[in-house]
Amino acid sequence: MSVPSIVMSATTGNETEATEQVAEDQRPSIRGAVHAQERGPVTAVEAHNVTVWREKNFVKHYAGTELQRAEEIILAEEREDLRGRVLELGCGAGRLTGHLIQAGGTVHGIDLSPAMVEHCREHYPEGTFSVADLRDLSALQAQSVDVVVATNNVLDILDDDERRRVLREIRRILTPSGLLWMSSHNRDFLPNLKGPGDIRGRNAVRTAGKLALLPWRTYNRRRLLPLQRFERDYAIVNDDAHHFRLLHYYISPAAQARQLGDEGFVLTGCRCSDGREISPEDVVSDCVEVHYLARRPADA
Repeated sequence: MSVPSIVMSATTGNETEATEQVAEDQRPSIRGAVHAQERGPVTAVEAHNVTVWREKNFVKHYAGTELQRAEEIILAEEREDLRGRVLELGCGAGRLTGHLIQAGGTVHGIDLSPAMVEHCREHYPEGTFSVADLRDLSALQAQSVDVVVATNNVLDILDDDERRRVLREIRRILTPSGLLWMSSHNRDFLPNLKGPGDIRGRNAVRTAGKLALLPWRTYNRRRLLPLQRFERDYAIVNDDAHHFRLLHYYISPAAQARQLGDEGFVLTGCRCSDGREISPEDVVSDCVEVHYLARRPADA
């Protein structure tokens, strides 16, 4: 059966009339974001994080295909939605991308890193990929995407105001009843975070590597510590990711549920990365990453 291919404007943020191209065995496609204008850094937190992700080459770190238990469950439970037009924000080196493609949808991934995008183009030719900034989705038409995937805590590189603005943009591009699948660092886990000097572990080689990097890890920590802050509903924290080179947004499930509601979403599920289904009201201190499923209301 023929399926229309939806081609989206890639030049401005103005909505243009979609062009239907009917072709045999053709699935809906996502285009746009290739020429989306990059936004400048909004805060010192974003300025630092965006620079690190754009300039550093983390391909080897993210080139695997192993899934978290939560991802396995969500891929199975949301398979029907994932057969549509899927936009993956911060696709990295495609750890999840290949699984999204296998689910049968039309997958378009964007990432700040040219090396990541090149890797995905080479290893996942069934998808399409663009070097683009997830803070600027203006090239995508309203109600043009069935699913937005923002896992790997990609929205956590943003400060609060920009995070909320991006959530509103995601809602704009989603079709009615469209699905947002995102994950975020869990604020309830903060007491368990380690410092630069906490290098002990079961892997002797890895421990030795951390010991050799201890001066650098400590330098990163001291440099970014002044940018940390703790607000009522969220915290900006310099954690141990990539040897303390980044600042991440941490939020509790209850606060994340409120935030999604504030930005026009209906929360439909929460899972810890190990697959446990939780309620937004639960305090789960042994889970650093929580996956959230939310939908744009059908009548919005």
